[in-house]
Amino acid sequence: MKVKKNIHIFAHVFIVTQAIIIMLCLNFFLSEQYTSVWGKYPNSSQSVMIYLKDVNQSKQMEAQQCLLQAANEQHLLIVRKDIQLDNKGYSQGYNVGIAGNPDSKDASLSFLGEDILTTENISKLLNSKSPNSTLGVDTGSINSIGTIPQFNNNHIVVEKMPKLISKSTTVNGTYSILGFKDDTQTSKFLGELSQVSGVAKAELTTQKSGAYSDDSSRRNILLLFLAANVFLNIILFLVIVVKRLPEEGTLLLLGWSRTSFALKVFGQFLITSIIGAPVFIGIGWLLSGWNKFSPMLLSYYFLAVVINLVFVGIEAILASIVIMVTKSLDAIRRRFSTKPLYILGILAYLLVSAGLVASGCYLDGPMQLISQNTQTLKNWSKVSDYQVLRNLSVGHDSVSANGQSNQLSQDLYHWYQSIANERGVFLVHTQYYKQSVLDIWKSKSVYKSVPEKPFWYFTMSPNYLDTIDIHVSAEKLKETKDGKRLYLLPSTLSQAERKKMMGWIRESDSFITNDFENKFTQHPDFIFVDYTPKNNLFTWSADSNNATMTTSPVIYVCTPENMNFSEEDSLKATGLENGCIKFSSNKIMKQYMSDKRLSQFHLADNHLTFTSVQKYVDGIQKELWLSIKMYGVLFVFLFVIAIGLLITLATIYRIANQEKINVKKFLGFSFWQLYKVPACVLLGAVIIEIIVTLVLRSKLGTLVMTVSALLQLLIFVTYMTHNEFKRILIAFKGGS
Repeated sequence: MKVKKNIHIFAHVFIVTQAIIIMLCLNFFLSEQYTSVWGKYPNSSQSVMIYLKDVNQSKQMEAQQCLLQAANEQHLLIVRKDIQLDNKGYSQGYNVGIAGNPDSKDASLSFLGEDILTTENISKLLNSKSPNSTLGVDTGSINSIGTIPQFNNNHIVVEKMPKLISKSTTVNGTYSILGFKDDTQTSKFLGELSQVSGVAKAELTTQKSGAYSDDSSRRNILLLFLAANVFLNIILFLVIVVKRLPEEGTLLLLGWSRTSFALKVFGQFLITSIIGAPVFIGIGWLLSGWNKFSPMLLSYYFLAVVINLVFVGIEAILASIVIMVTKSLDAIRRRFSTKPLYILGILAYLLVSAGLVASGCYLDGPMQLISQNTQTLKNWSKVSDYQVLRNLSVGHDSVSANGQSNQLSQDLYHWYQSIANERGVFLVHTQYYKQSVLDIWKSKSVYKSVPEKPFWYFTMSPNYLDTIDIHVSAEKLKETKDGKRLYLLPSTLSQAERKKMMGWIRESDSFITNDFENKFTQHPDFIFVDYTPKNNLFTWSADSNNATMTTSPVIYVCTPENMNFSEEDSLKATGLENGCIKFSSNKIMKQYMSDKRLSQFHLADNHLTFTSVQKYVDGIQKELWLSIKMYGVLFVFLFVIAIGLLITLATIYRIANQEKINVKKFLGFSFWQLYKVPACVLLGAVIIEIIVTLVLRSKLGTLVMTVSALLQLLIFVTYMTHNEFKRILIAFKGGS
């Protein structure tokens, strides 16, 4: 009785869980729809898309004035949407800037049958005296003059265009413009904007880049949990039916119909789905975060409740097949068709086994990385105290992360420029170009000149070169600070190799952008000097396939004055290999990382985090061990489900064959003779699992699956032999 009660409680819990998962799936779907509606705003075939990118800083104000003046004088509606990012770089909504004339039906926006943006509230915003007025809440509610509902924490703020441009610090962005009367007016506007912005007219209407956010993994996880929940419900319902078969037989003999008995068994679960509907709807609405009453949203949640009820009904109907096909006397004696149950149970077991194999094999990756990191730390022992950039938050630089602006890179550049010549402050980056890369350059004609042999390319500041006993003359150093790019070429290169190397360097390092200006970009010039390799140089490579030391790299002597856009943009890179800015010790790092200094360069909100090489590798190790623990927990969870399914299958087999088992056991049959069929199925399954891990060459997977197989066999034998003689005595006495 206690076991039956526990199974019923579990079934009720899984029904509630199923309803909540369906609500979460609905919220996710509606959230995607809401984001899509804002992403397409203004949704009009008449809108003209303008793409402003790489506008020179000196022309930003003119471009802004051109946009705003055209909006006012030509009665246009101009809309720009900037994606909001959290500190980890994930999308969390839009900042929408609006200017001009909203007297157009295309300026409105609705969702779930409710008006979100209207001509009235846009006009109220644009006519507001305060330049900081918003629809929705930005940094504080004091400037909000209207609400914008949120869905699943999608944060939407609508504000005046000048405020958006000022806050983002750039006029770069994608603009949707409504109100052009004809192509002539459009062409004239594009010509004026091209002239003041310095962006070619053809490029203004050509999209060359964009931002994309994909949350499909979250959706897939929810659907996976829903599928697992449905499957487990079916299994639980089948176990409940099997346990209550004798009761069915008795009631059928008393005149009950099979349908009536099925309703008696599963009616309580349908009632749970119906009674819990208001709670489920309330949970769904609460999780959505939607703060505006919407009959349509309410109808969606009602539909979700109906879907849950339908799922429960389908699960009950599938389990009721056993009730419908079992005769009353067979039910009393627990004789029923076992094939459908076996097929369903074995299918579930195989699916869980596949999950076990996948999670077991996955553990190989983190374990190998742990081993590699241990070797990395050993190789990097000489620089274990060096501080490298570990993390960099987005802060208020969402437009930089979206690629609309280079402001964050420029802030980092100016900060580094202020400390570049200080003792213990280095810029170091290395790259190894393999033969396969060189072959691609040749076959694809990426460069006119391509080096013949694989080589190391070092980017290093002069003060770091001093620490590795490579010294640059004062004369050459002065030239680097005048903006000339200095390259040290190993004397081991032949004349032909040297010529090709110089050609490749000139091609690859001459990329200029309007977003970044220094002495080199204003007057590009190159200097090449030979040096004689004599020392083994540390490559700063964490790749176990690359050499730790080399003697003859190509060295670019990097100063703030001779950087190009690529090096400036790389200053925000993080990690052992990718990170460029390095400090020789924690003490020196703290000296140049004070809040006061970072605030001077607008970096206080970016939370730059430097850590020692030692701690960085240790941190990676901890993250890998955490990953192993998480997948270990998943493995244990799947293992428990597998054991549950195994016991369910064993129970079905034992109930269906109890009389035969009792007689054979009484006559002295061995365990193998009694349970040969289920034992063979189990042995076959676990052997296949181990073979798969061997084929995949997963050492850890093979180990854990072998242990899993032994435990499953042990549990199976223990369960099947538990209370064997007690069951025989009960059967011979006429019990059930």
